Amino acid sequence: MKKIASFLLVMFTSVFAYAAEIEINFNLGGTSGAANFTPLQKIIVATSNIIGSLVPVMIALAVVVFFWFLVQFIWKGAEDPKVHQNGMKGMGYSLLAIFVMVSLWGIIGFVGNALGIGQGGKLPEFYLPGFK
Repeated sequence: MKKIASFLLVMFTSVFAYAAEIEINFNLGGTSGAANFTPLQKIIVATSNIIGSLVPVMIALAVVVFFWFLVQFIWKGAEDPKVHQNGMKGMGYSLLAIFVMVSLWGIIGFVGNALGIGQGGKLPEFYLPGFK
């Protein structure tokens, strides 16, 4: 258990170190600079960029955890029924986590495409009829 905890600590530390080094683009693809943004908008954009970068990392982490439990299940599962049961539970929870993350990611992408919101969060221009 201590090995798993230290492995997760190293993984999360490296993930947050990577997130801290991400160059945050406040322009959002437009011509207006970050000087026009309020501090709250800058925080929202920075948080969005960090979360957007962490989604694939978290999915990869869930896949690594799944294979960790698979190896435990195969190597030590035949000797100890408790390890066998823990391996099955761990693989099940890992698959559930992967399914939920990928499903939510897909649903959000689908809704974004249906509403015309492209990658990067840019909304289509809106005009009232007759006032363009």
